[in-house]
Amino acid sequence: MPSTKVELKLAPPINGEFYGSEDQISGEVNLKLEKSLPIKKISVKLHGFAQTITTIDNEYIMGQNGLLTPGFENRSYHTLITAEERVFPPDNVWDALNGSTKPFKVNPGQYHYTFKFDKLKNKKPKCLKTHKKEMVYFNKRRTAKMPPSFNNLWKELNRIDNLDLYFYSFGKVIYVVEVLVELGKAKTWLKPFDKLIRESQPIEYIPDIDDVAYDEHDLETDTINNISRHNSNLTGMDRSLSNRSGSNKSFAAQIHERSVSNSSLSQYNSFQKQFTSTASSEKLKAIRSRTSIKGLEIYKSTFQIGLPDNVSTLWLEVRTKSPGIDKVFRMDPLFKKGCNKFDNIFLIIQNKSNMSIVKDLSVKPIGITLNLFETTTYLSQGIANQNVSSLRLVDLKLDGSESIFSMQSNLTKKGDDIYECELNLKDHVRLKNFVFNEEDYRHRGNRLYSFKTCSIKRIFELQLLVDWDVNGYAKQTEVIIDSMQVFAQLNNIHEDNYLPRYIEPPNYNDLK
Repeated sequence: MPSTKVELKLAPPINGEFYGSEDQISGEVNLKLEKSLPIKKISVKLHGFAQTITTIDNEYIMGQNGLLTPGFENRSYHTLITAEERVFPPDNVWDALNGSTKPFKVNPGQYHYTFKFDKLKNKKPKCLKTHKKEMVYFNKRRTAKMPPSFNNLWKELNRIDNLDLYFYSFGKVIYVVEVLVELGKAKTWLKPFDKLIRESQPIEYIPDIDDVAYDEHDLETDTINNISRHNSNLTGMDRSLSNRSGSNKSFAAQIHERSVSNSSLSQYNSFQKQFTSTASSEKLKAIRSRTSIKGLEIYKSTFQIGLPDNVSTLWLEVRTKSPGIDKVFRMDPLFKKGCNKFDNIFLIIQNKSNMSIVKDLSVKPIGITLNLFETTTYLSQGIANQNVSSLRLVDLKLDGSESIFSMQSNLTKKGDDIYECELNLKDHVRLKNFVFNEEDYRHRGNRLYSFKTCSIKRIFELQLLVDWDVNGYAKQTEVIIDSMQVFAQLNNIHEDNYLPRYIEPPNYNDLK
């Protein structure tokens, strides 16, 4: 057994899961000596840094002989914080040494030292002092904040035989608490270096809501000219009209794993074949996806769907009051009435011919899919690489018995040629009880939260896909909710609905 044993024991965070802006990272150092040792100093350090590696795709590099050459790696390293607490010797002894490097002889035994760092709230990243004006960063000096931990498990990602995860590990934000026991005699020209005993422990730090939220306009994206998506894993869900597809990874508690029946849609495959065969003659018109009208945010389908008269169209609209779906917290209901997310959805029909097209139109929803897209962008030396992945949150097939849509009873006229009919997903027996990220899911080792720092940007988008049966043909509408921010914390307005976290009672000793 080693004659010297150092143990670092951290105090748990306030919420019991991760450190936040109001936490004082603290703990104790336990030192066990089997024999006497000369010790100069014992200190505890808090390190925080962000590191990125970016590459240029081979297709952009052409040698003079016409042969492609491997891409170059660009590396960046940003120091976020360096703090140190000396626990041995005490301050009065240290001051009396007046710079002497003579060590102390510490006898065998067990020693305990406590430490505490200042809160990280309102602190600025240390690297801001070294930022150059000509370089591009994802944030501005005046709004830069301490970023959350990201890819603490990057070493494990490298062990997996998966190219997507390998590139994903190229960006990281790491916070580490480290104990340094400095041993040895006074320095001489023969032995200029000291022997160190180290013990370190990474921590998970996620700033409070106000400290992790960012300004959408912090970066002019046009200034980044080289963005490569060399490891985009958009495969397997190629159903979206705009081809924004992704992998089928899902939450552990996603709705389509909750015994939702698919057996009632035996005709869906034939609908899909007919839709494919007529797609060439259908008019799909791209429209602006988001508009703001007097405090109301309207997210429209990416494309309009043409109707049989070749001039009339239909599309879907998601309407929220501002602020609404642009901020999503853990345990937020997404479809429940009054949640201001997906509780006001309308199918819009623009009739440009005559009323008969509307009267003769048969429209039924036959499927609901909700996907969450994650885009992480790493920046180094003006070169940016993007990593895109997706999570499927909802996958429901509808058989018409849900009573959430009726053209016959709910179609209303809103203008000379505009009609609308509400899609009442808030009344669906399963959707109305669905909450976002109920199980605090970790995607590739990271909780779900948006953030920006100097060289890393992690953003999310929601994609709502609704499959329709339109006069016997399968159609699909897509609504993209972009410019949104996801938080790992509960929204303050929902915290009272949940039981408080259990706290161990204190120990009491009988007084004699």
